[in-house]
Amino acid sequence: MKSRETLIRLKKFQVDEKRRKVAQIETMIAEFDRMASDLEREIRVEQERAGPGTDQGTITGIFSVLVDGDDHNEPVADAVRGILDGHIVMERAIAERGRYPAINILKSISRTMPRAADPDFVPVINEARQVMATYADMEELIRLGAYRAGSSAEVDAAIRLHKPLEAFLSQNKEEATTLADGYRRLEQILKIKETEN
Repeated sequence: MKSRETLIRLKKFQVDEKRRKVAQIETMIAEFDRMASDLEREIRVEQERAGPGTDQGTITGIFSVLVDGDDHNEPVADAVRGILDGHIVMERAIAERGRYPAINILKSISRTMPRAADPDFVPVINEARQVMATYADMEELIRLGAYRAGSSAEVDAAIRLHKPLEAFLSQNKEEATTLADGYRRLEQILKIKETEN
């Protein structure tokens, strides 16, 4: 009889212990949510302090956010991305390949880009992004040799344009190009796709 009572007490203790752990976890989640909302409020206040400025130009501030382990979905990066009109994502892997500036074009977004870019070249910019996205989607298969040329005209074009686009995105510190020249150069690169189809 005593062993049965002991077993019942032990089970009750285990259930109580599990309930206590669940309550701790719920408290931690609530605290994290509160901290995240406080953090987002603080970030919003700091970014709004940059203000619209009084001189020419439309950039009101440049903020640098370093993320741990390239995790762009951690709370600070996620909050900043939700507040700003645009963001430029720099990646270590691109720098390790030797391309500078090490900007990941596909992860970098500007809500004002369609209005900020020359309207004649917005389709060119969108096409370049689509080509780069196609290559990024298939990159692992291409690298492993699992992709067979001719399987997809879009992927074949993305493979042909990959090196010219990477070269286009590279820039030495001393190098300068006008925006108009950059648009024209990008348009010429994309014409390679049309002439080889």
